[in-house]
Amino acid sequence: MKSAIVVSVFMFFTLTQVHALTIENTEQAINNSGKTRMLSMRMANLYGIQVLKEYPTGRKQLAKKHLSDAKKRIDEIYTGLLEYSPVANSQELTKVTKSAQKNWLQLEKLLSQEPTKESFFDILHASDELLEENEIMTSYMESLSPVPLSEIINIAGRQRMYSQKLSRDYLAASMDVDKSYRIDLMLDAAVEFESTMLTLEGAFENTSEIMGLINSITKMEWRKVYKAATECIESNGTKFNIPLMLKFCDTLLDKTNRLTMLYMILSNQSTTE
Repeated sequence: MKSAIVVSVFMFFTLTQVHALTIENTEQAINNSGKTRMLSMRMANLYGIQVLKEYPTGRKQLAKKHLSDAKKRIDEIYTGLLEYSPVANSQELTKVTKSAQKNWLQLEKLLSQEPTKESFFDILHASDELLEENEIMTSYMESLSPVPLSEIINIAGRQRMYSQKLSRDYLAASMDVDKSYRIDLMLDAAVEFESTMLTLEGAFENTSEIMGLINSITKMEWRKVYKAATECIESNGTKFNIPLMLKFCDTLLDKTNRLTMLYMILSNQSTTE
């Protein structure tokens, strides 16, 4: 119960903070660096929602607002990482982080365009490139920590990215934007997500609370997302349920974020004991 309250407070602070981000330890560096992977997919996803023709105006406006918030957040993360002393004192880490940041600035320019299918195509590929840069950056951040749980924080954090990658590519396929390639990526993401959940389920560090959350993810949201993705893949991109996919991918994001926070708390407890 106590850890659940801590997670809720931490997540509220994370979602509402819009000013400078201060990174205080390696676990926070891994978590925030990993979050840029998710944001690279989420921003493309939120842009894609605005391209949809038959979709409520209110939801498009909400997607636009969330996109603006995501832009601010990823800016804060890059700045915070560059100011984090182990990064600031390492030429190699600074170079890797600045490379990812430079790639982000290129995507940011594309995201400022009016939402169209043509620009969405460019954004899809730019977000793929940014994801690769952010993955490299996060691997470097993980290498800073001698704590075994750092790897699990990274793995759990990557699940947040897959929730948004599935949603992004599902949207693209529904609009016939780079369709066959996006369906292939959906299949890869679905396999990776499911495999990783099995890995996390078998982690010996798991508490009863963590196991409960993992079971909740695999037996609820993931089943819905997997079913929608599978129907799309098996029908060669003719069956879509966009509202359902968007809803459950976002819930999946919330739960995988909470799972990552629980592993962070566990890591902090292990280092203070």
